Amino acid sequence: VRALLGLVNLNKGNISIMNYKIPQEVKKAKRYIGVVPQETNLDIELNVYENLLIYGNLFSIPKEILKQRIHKLLEDMELLNKINENVEHLSGGMKRKLMLAKSLINNPKLIILDEPTVGLDPEIRKHIWDKIINLKSEGKTIILTTHYLDEAQSLCDKVFIMDKGNIITSGNPETLIKQYLPEYVLEIHSKIQLPELKNTKKIEFENYTILFTDNPKEDKNLLHKKGIKNIKTRPTNLEDLFLFLTGKKLEENKNGMDSNI
Repeated sequence: VRALLGLVNLNKGNISIMNYKIPQEVKKAKRYIGVVPQETNLDIELNVYENLLIYGNLFSIPKEILKQRIHKLLEDMELLNKINENVEHLSGGMKRKLMLAKSLINNPKLIILDEPTVGLDPEIRKHIWDKIINLKSEGKTIILTTHYLDEAQSLCDKVFIMDKGNIITSGNPETLIKQYLPEYVLEIHSKIQLPELKNTKKIEFENYTILFTDNPKEDKNLLHKKGIKNIKTRPTNLEDLFLFLTGKKLEENKNGMDSNI
């Protein structure tokens, strides 16, 4: 993300946005970019309207158009009733929605969302998901970094799975899952030694095992016969793929931020 915004020099390779070279022409490229950073980028001494107005003026947007755009964005974010509220008094979720509105003030073609829903309650998280889906339908290009793998699977057309700064694999989420793993997962909460089952893959943890299979009913019945009862069946998801490729849970890396999608 820092490289896309021209904040660091490249060791190798090149980046261009809207045919502008980054970092050399980043100021020109920023006219077409909207960014929601991890940290709050709002002026807490100003109210909601003033935050958007001042930022919009940086793009030389005509006064009347800017006013209309601010009202539309606040309406979309369900913040119109907070238009004169000091930002300092907003909840964390409201601030996050205002940051998204701010990133859209210049009607960008490329939107960079860096952990946009981290720490939010489910309702506000769902609202931001819906807004991202709407932006996609409008033809916007969105780059999303997230540690929530359900978020990546639901919102992204293409994902890059990274571990310790390296790209492990990339592609459409559903296609990648089918490429690497069987269709179903058996979650087995038992310390009993599992028998060997044909055409399965497994990952073992301290208190449970994940078994990947295309024959969940047959394998579940075989395990039941061995006295293993506490088994949950579900479809394979993107988090399972991450576990399979890295051999560890994503939560193990959150403090170090060395794994991401």
